[in-house]
Amino acid sequence: MQVLASSDSLLGAPEGYKKPDYVTFFETFPLQEKTLVNRLKNNFGGQRASIKAAEGMGAFDVVVCTTPPLLLTTSAIKIAKRKGAKLVLDVRDVWPDVAYEMGSFAPSSLYGRFFSHIEDMTDENR
Repeated sequence: MQVLASSDSLLGAPEGYKKPDYVTFFETFPLQEKTLVNRLKNNFGGQRASIKAAEGMGAFDVVVCTTPPLLLTTSAIKIAKRKGAKLVLDVRDVWPDVAYEMGSFAPSSLYGRFFSHIEDMTDENR
């Protein structure tokens, strides 16, 4: 088993934490202040960094991605395709439906169209 995780996973780790040998962390923009700009930097940077890190990890039989953050699903899709692996998405939120219900943005907005595109990508891989 191999685990690929964001460096965000280390936030709040106890002092002296030693990572297991089977875990590889990819670096992301630190998300210490959760502003929109910082979230975008974190998510898009993590997207690229995770794909690059996965390239050096050998073969995979299965890629499991837990979301949110939703942008990591696009990384998982690319990694699974490149590795010829099965894809399992663990969706822990009903995003973007919650955002639509709250009126944060509409399905026809730039955000809505982007998330619909991600949903279409995941449908293609079922």
